[in-house]
Amino acid sequence: MKYALIVGIMATLIHHSALASVTVFRLTLGTSTVQTMLKLYPTATFANVDRYTHGPIYRLPIDTLHPPTILVNDGLAEISLVFDRADRLVALLCVMTDQGQFERLAKQLGRHYSAEPHLPSHVTPPAKAFRSGETRILLLTAPKRHQVFLSFVEEAFFDAVKRHQSHQRAWLVRP
Repeated sequence: MKYALIVGIMATLIHHSALASVTVFRLTLGTSTVQTMLKLYPTATFANVDRYTHGPIYRLPIDTLHPPTILVNDGLAEISLVFDRADRLVALLCVMTDQGQFERLAKQLGRHYSAEPHLPSHVTPPAKAFRSGETRILLLTAPKRHQVFLSFVEEAFFDAVKRHQSHQRAWLVRP
């Protein structure tokens, strides 16, 4: 499953708890469950099972966001939520169709989160990375597709990806 998605971000939609958990659209990474999400967004649709976390992936309809966001008018096109096996939200991923949002979002993220000086090795520019506790925030562009991707991802998700990759390598090396 390709994770080419981006999350709408506004100062009024995102806040930090005392434990630095990130909350976006009233969903808190690392603690919100599928049941919580379905109560807030009953029209969310099951999309697939994530190959890394083995948890469900849901898509949120843009027109049902709580509270309504200006990003709907700014090109917010798709929102996906990735859960782990325990049904905890580990990634919130969105796509925006307006590439001009990159700098505005980077400035807004920089006001609320700590910038990471080094991007993960698989990320190529133009990109920015931020952190809040156990949550990594990645802002990327796809110039050829005229899209901006914003991902809020828990370290637990990155750990699941690393485990999956190490199992794949081990399988390839076996005689």
